[in-house]
Amino acid sequence: MTNTGRSVSFTAVLVFLGAACGGYQPPAQPGPAQASAAQVMIGTCRTVEGNRFDLITGLAEALKVEWFRTDQSTEIIVNGRPARLTDITAGTVVRVRYRVGPDGYVAERVETTGTYRDGGGA
Repeated sequence: MTNTGRSVSFTAVLVFLGAACGGYQPPAQPGPAQASAAQVMIGTCRTVEGNRFDLITGLAEALKVEWFRTDQSTEIIVNGRPARLTDITAGTVVRVRYRVGPDGYVAERVETTGTYRDGGGA
């Protein structure tokens, strides 16, 4: 068999296998509803500045800092009661429900779960 014959046979096998397996399907692109779906992150508050705060998240050497923005609709809960963002201090462990906006993370709900010193956690 010539090289051309082998190439044609190999291509025919690939086409057959692709058809038998359903062919190539490109990964789905997130739509508007998927892009703004709420997510949850738990971390230790490091800084509160105006309507923004940051969390330290991760484990051991894989720590990272994530910034969140709040708006008028953000629900802040401290010790089970409604509060203001400024009521959350550095070292407080919080659970944040957020969505990804065009300018980064937007907090929908921020709830304290304890402090680093008292062993608070999720």
